[in-house]
Amino acid sequence: MYCHLSPTEPLRCAAALIGALLFLLPLLPAQTDSLFRGTWEGQLQVGPQSLQLFFTLQTDEAGHWTCLLDVPQQNATNIAAKTVDITGQQVRINYPLLNAQYEGHLDPDPRSIRGTWTQNGQGFPLQLQLAQADALPEAPPRPQTPQPPFPYTSEPLSFVNPLADSIRLAGTLTLPPGPGPFPTAILISGSGPQNRDEEILGHQPFWIIADYLSRRGIAVYRYDDRGVAESEGNFRLATTKDFASDARAAFQHLQQDPRIAADHIGFIGHSEGGIVAPMVASEQRDVAFLILLAAPGVPLADILQTQAILIARAEGVPEDIIQRDSSFNAQVFSVIRGQAEEAAQEEALMSILERAYAALSEEERAGVGSLYAFQTKTIANLRTPWMKFLLPYNPRQALEQVHCPVLALNGDKDLQVSIEQNLPEIGAALELGPCTDFSLQRLAGLNHLFQYSETGQVSEYGKLEETFSETALERMAQWLGKRFGTGTSESD
Repeated sequence: MYCHLSPTEPLRCAAALIGALLFLLPLLPAQTDSLFRGTWEGQLQVGPQSLQLFFTLQTDEAGHWTCLLDVPQQNATNIAAKTVDITGQQVRINYPLLNAQYEGHLDPDPRSIRGTWTQNGQGFPLQLQLAQADALPEAPPRPQTPQPPFPYTSEPLSFVNPLADSIRLAGTLTLPPGPGPFPTAILISGSGPQNRDEEILGHQPFWIIADYLSRRGIAVYRYDDRGVAESEGNFRLATTKDFASDARAAFQHLQQDPRIAADHIGFIGHSEGGIVAPMVASEQRDVAFLILLAAPGVPLADILQTQAILIARAEGVPEDIIQRDSSFNAQVFSVIRGQAEEAAQEEALMSILERAYAALSEEERAGVGSLYAFQTKTIANLRTPWMKFLLPYNPRQALEQVHCPVLALNGDKDLQVSIEQNLPEIGAALELGPCTDFSLQRLAGLNHLFQYSETGQVSEYGKLEETFSETALERMAQWLGKRFGTGTSESD
């Protein structure tokens, strides 16, 4: 998934949602440590927006600290911390993948922790209070989350990418009942660090896709992005090209599995995964199929421009502010596309950002920090390896080389990857290439996550009970069934 570069709302995109916290291991006696046990509540003020956060600290069976984070306003629940560190009365929280950190200490009143939340170089005061036992809201229902018993087998499966320092990536393979070999779909996640279920706000769309297809005769492999959960590697240094390398390694690994039909392996890619999948298929000619879910058909710079406008209008931002920010984004992307040398880029960007900052209101400036912080953070974000590769990359160059059958599904309420901007370009690219079997389908009422949505706003994602549209699941299963002879669910 993508986020825009509007100077007025640096934390607006879904990828910037508060993520899993990292507290380090306790070094003091249990008597002191016990002061941290319980659920802590605090209000994080980011510009005009206030987020209520709940941290639940406890120890596991081995005596190690664990922490679960809940953000009720975003319907984000039970976000697990990776490590916990408590030293005396000090606590430190690190989010390497979010470029964020919280450092705090117990007040003289041990029912209070005073500290600072820092993200992307900006600091925000965050004081936590020990909450009442019933203060934590109940998790919103997720009725589509698969429940046992399952009519298929599910097993952990890892593979090594020999072209990326032999990092090992971990995932889950679901296999339908019977001897096989089975046609197989490899799931590729969207932008941002994603686990094998592409989990967001309590939703687990990739698990639901795997469950649905494996009940209908399709094996499914889904894996954690590099550097996420059980997978090795460094996510922050990776580009879309690196993710394509990982996907190709997964494909080649599954070809060696006797339970898998080696000539019937394809990809299902969501959002950025819909860029990755054609990149692999354009070079790996034995890829059997592609299913592209909300896939881009134009360069990221163009998507970000449109995304910023659509999301801002849906959120009721005044039109003059939308046009101001759109002009800002256009100037920034023009410099990146036109200037090859980083020094020349930086000089031009610093000037553009200075003019943009001068046009902000006092409230907007408070949200982005000082001019220097605004300039350095924006330029740093534009110069990540991922951004430097993907901003100018045109997905059409891979789509025009795809030979295998392609199904492209897009929702007409998608504000992040606009159907009008992208689906026709996907079709035009496939028309020019060797692909002779493709279907472009517009799904009414679906947002970027393929949920039925009133507005398509990012703020709706966590509020909706539906995780992934049954209509979209049926379209995928039927399309695959026609090509590989797979049938209906055992429960149908």
